[in-house]
Amino acid sequence: MKKTMVLIVLAVVLLFASPLAKGKDSGVKLSFGAGISLPTGTLQDEWKSGFNLGGTVSHTFHKNLSIIGDLQYNRFSLDNNADNLKGYDLDGGSYSVTTLMTGVRYSIPFEGKSAFYLQGGVGIAFSSLKDIEMAGYTIIKGDSSTDLALMAGTGWEYRVNRNETLFVELRYVNVLNEGPNLAFFPLRIGATFKF
Repeated sequence: MKKTMVLIVLAVVLLFASPLAKGKDSGVKLSFGAGISLPTGTLQDEWKSGFNLGGTVSHTFHKNLSIIGDLQYNRFSLDNNADNLKGYDLDGGSYSVTTLMTGVRYSIPFEGKSAFYLQGGVGIAFSSLKDIEMAGYTIIKGDSSTDLALMAGTGWEYRVNRNETLFVELRYVNVLNEGPNLAFFPLRIGATFKF
């Protein structure tokens, strides 16, 4: 898996290195953001809203159409007040999902300095569950998995200056695992830098 990650990062660097070396407007943008992740479906039955952080590399290749590469980390905490967990003194049990995706983004500029965008992608989700304990005993052993994931989202960005924008975005991420439905809504804010 580490080899795959290294090859993906190397491919992205090589893809964007040529225009940057020539000093031209490369169409490359780098975004960083953070926010909350809202569980949905069966995920919300036992997990509380969590947080997310991550980054996106995009390359505009035709007017308002960009290809994106995206790495996001989402973490959820066990909800001890959930209906099926009430009355149990549970400890631990964080659940994290790291997604590595590629996709496309279509921007719809408005007059002025703002734009609306739609995006979608496909990739890999690395899910990890920490041990859940009760009275000092592990009752659910931690586990991890790697699954296919789909993403769809929308956002709004405001241009601060020629090379920087601020954004707010909402995504829907669905991890196609064999177990119960694993889906969530990352809501994030951040900044984008143009190279």
